[in-house]
Amino acid sequence: MKRAAAGVLRWLQDSWWAASAPVGFFAHLAERDGPRPLPAVATAFGSWAAAAAVAALAFVRATGSDGYLLLAGFAAAVLVPLAALVTILGGLMLLGPGGLGSRAWEIVGWAWAPAGVLALALLPVVPLFPGAASAAAVVAFPAWHLGLVGAALAAFDARARVRTVLLYALAVFLIPGTIAALALLAAGAA
Repeated sequence: MKRAAAGVLRWLQDSWWAASAPVGFFAHLAERDGPRPLPAVATAFGSWAAAAAVAALAFVRATGSDGYLLLAGFAAAVLVPLAALVTILGGLMLLGPGGLGSRAWEIVGWAWAPAGVLALALLPVVPLFPGAASAAAVVAFPAWHLGLVGAALAAFDARARVRTVLLYALAVFLIPGTIAALALLAAGAA
């Protein structure tokens, strides 16, 4: 039991380290012999779950709804598969253009840490100001996430870092965001 608690604590510390000091964190990862994808995947899933829960709370507070559990389930059912898809697309951008090999998936997993940190940081604000908290997250997260990816590319001496970050941003944010916006417009027109 003590060993499991120590492992969880180390994972939480690594997640915070990735989000708060990515240059040092990814330099530390680069010195390791091989990738450790399990903690990175756990960070991604934990961050997505926290972000989905807080997004559902923001929506419930903004609309005055009583269906938090229903919305949290819906957010998880929609956001987690979407996040998994964009993680796969992002990993492919780091795998090929960045030339990172199997480390690409580890980097992408750790790069989701800011979603969890933002969700936890905004949790006290969401009940009072759901719209402002949501807007802050939408503005802050992409820059923070891309900053982590850029720090990782520098630490791993990836080739064509600027081009790779731009391709990654297109695959992870612009293309899925455009599809989601078109789907919302189509749903609103119907």
